[in-house]
Amino acid sequence: MFDGKKHWEENTILKFIRMTCVKNYIDYDIGRGCSFYVGFQGGRKEITLEGGCFTGITIHEIGYAVGLWHEQSRMDRNTYVDILYENIEVGKEHNFQTYGERKLDGAEYTDELDFDSKMMYGSYDFSKNGSPTIVKGNGDTYNVNRSALSSGDLEGIMQMYSANAPSYEATYRNGNYYTIDGVNVYRMHDKWYFYSEDGWRELKRKEGNWFFAD
Repeated sequence: MFDGKKHWEENTILKFIRMTCVKNYIDYDIGRGCSFYVGFQGGRKEITLEGGCFTGITIHEIGYAVGLWHEQSRMDRNTYVDILYENIEVGKEHNFQTYGERKLDGAEYTDELDFDSKMMYGSYDFSKNGSPTIVKGNGDTYNVNRSALSSGDLEGIMQMYSANAPSYEATYRNGNYYTIDGVNVYRMHDKWYFYSEDGWRELKRKEGNWFFAD
């Protein structure tokens, strides 16, 4: 669970401090399932984590705590996916509704649905019969990111928590590799590099696309 918190602190502007004399805070509860509310609730609120909640799930649950909805809860999600309610476990349907359908506040932080978002459900999540619960508009299933926050997740956190913050790229650490928009890139000297057949070349990113700098 603590690796999940570490991932947030290393990749975003957020820092988690030990609770002292405050009224509003989150706590970990080793209970049944893996769950949390979305956003600020007030008072003591528990992130519930059972034994099978690995680091990737903990990152996902902390995402709720800091205000991220499920990616399939976007208001425009029907442009990109179809929800197959007939295949969803009874009692889990609310996880597949838009925040508008639930009459709750929300926002989109990327121009398109981010299939790489840590908050995106997989095609078979909460299936009651082994059939897909979410498919792309063309009927295809898809794989999801189970390990780390996506560039879109980081963009959303920046927009929520720092109006004057630099680009989300400032949260990436030099000396590390990242896969962003399907490209494996290396961060060094606050720039991006890609190893091509001609050796290392600097890349620049604009509107979700990569370009060689030279």
